[in-house]
Amino acid sequence: MMTHRLLLIGLWCLGMGVATGHAETARKASTHTGVDLDAAARATAALYAKMAVPEPLPPSAKPVAAAPLPVFKPTVTPSRPSPLLPAVATATAPAAAPAFADVVWQGAYQCEHAEKVQLRPDTVADQVQLQWKGQSWKMRNIDSRSGATRLEDTTGRMVWIQLGEKSMLLDQRQGKRLLDGCQHAVQVQTAAQLKTNPPPALFDSSGMGR
Repeated sequence: MMTHRLLLIGLWCLGMGVATGHAETARKASTHTGVDLDAAARATAALYAKMAVPEPLPPSAKPVAAAPLPVFKPTVTPSRPSPLLPAVATATAPAAAPAFADVVWQGAYQCEHAEKVQLRPDTVADQVQLQWKGQSWKMRNIDSRSGATRLEDTTGRMVWIQLGEKSMLLDQRQGKRLLDGCQHAVQVQTAAQLKTNPPPALFDSSGMGR
């Protein structure tokens, strides 16, 4: 029994010696390196405690919008036309159509066989009244492929053809010419000028064009 107690006391003394040795070794290591671990931990905690924490913005505060970046606009220099190229023709407005009174010669006409015709203004614009032998027709201008001035009544039966030196009246329903050789004062002058200065012939009748 005595021997057993001595054995336990010896083991306890051995354990205490080992623990004391480990503590001494840790103290010597810290002394050797010159670093106090406890002091370093306390200093780190104090540093984090002193760091300022940013306060949250109040609800009414709005973030300031950043200024927009300037937009780059390239400068376009107008190109100059090359002197070697022909000039570009500028578009011109189409010429206005002549007035109805300038196209249709109104007034008295002297026709063949002592017949007389009158063209008088009508109450409707771009129309005239053709009077012959107590009859009257409202005539309006109709486009003509030949280039001559062509007037027709509202029914399309009576047709008045106006040429440079004479005019004529036609009946399309009967297919015949009612009047011919009708001349306004302007047409009388035109016919006289054609006699004095006739237009050049379309065909050479002298025989030199063979």
